[in-house]
Amino acid sequence: MILDRLANAVAYFEGRSPFARGFDFIRTFDPSAEDGIYPIDGDSIYAIVTTYDTKPRNEARCEAHRRYADIQTLLDGEELCEWHPLEGLRVSEAYDDARDVLFVEDPPMPATFALCSGLFAVFHPQDAHKPSCDLRGRTTVRKIVVKVRLDG
Repeated sequence: MILDRLANAVAYFEGRSPFARGFDFIRTFDPSAEDGIYPIDGDSIYAIVTTYDTKPRNEARCEAHRRYADIQTLLDGEELCEWHPLEGLRVSEAYDDARDVLFVEDPPMPATFALCSGLFAVFHPQDAHKPSCDLRGRTTVRKIVVKVRLDG
């Protein structure tokens, strides 16, 4: 997992890498545009823009992906996220290939962090993560998740 300021993304992903293209999308996205799915490079790189209310930690689910990495950033609001290495966690819902998601039981001591505008988190397949949690109570957030295909 990577957590940093958006301004520092070039330190991790340079040139025309798929991740750099995802950050280009984030940097140039018009916040007045509607929620939806935005193709960047077919199904290899695309963005999902959503608006939703955060929820209590016990109502959110810890997930991981196999084919895609996530770049997550907020346009508005703040949320608490959890992270833990996937290895050793017990599966609570089998991998769904169509949705590229696997759900796992909550780890006993996850790392937690606040995600807000100006920050980004990158989650790879080895990263179990639980986004969308209340930080200081329920709030509405607007989020961009860029999906970067890793298997070709």
